[in-house]
Amino acid sequence: MDTIQLDPHDLFAEAERTFTRGVPVILSLSAFDVPRSVSVERDSARHTLRLTFQYVDNEEAVAETVNPDLIVWLGKNSKKVLALEVKGAPALDIQVRIVHGVDEQLRRATKDNQRLNYKLIRNVVSSKKLEPLFA
Repeated sequence: MDTIQLDPHDLFAEAERTFTRGVPVILSLSAFDVPRSVSVERDSARHTLRLTFQYVDNEEAVAETVNPDLIVWLGKNSKKVLALEVKGAPALDIQVRIVHGVDEQLRRATKDNQRLNYKLIRNVVSSKKLEPLFA
């Protein structure tokens, strides 16, 4: 298992600007919704690759099947992405499939912190820092 520490330059955390009753509001993630590191684990027997995100807190995970080849573990209460597991993917296809799956989750998001967390995870997975782990 390989683990990469994430720093603010890796995260590209986005803020959302909105208006509530005519008042400008800026939404951003709390420290509890920003991963500190990501671990990558391959299981050659099951033909899977799993990305696990470590946060400052520990939350119970709930599995959600995005499609037959991608499972996302979400925080039971926060719905932030705790882990992603891709099945049977060729190395070059892994990032694309994960980003597509996170985009599907993003469309289903009902809370502001969920949307911002999913965008952040998509940026981390797409970053050059993780590319060697998918090879």
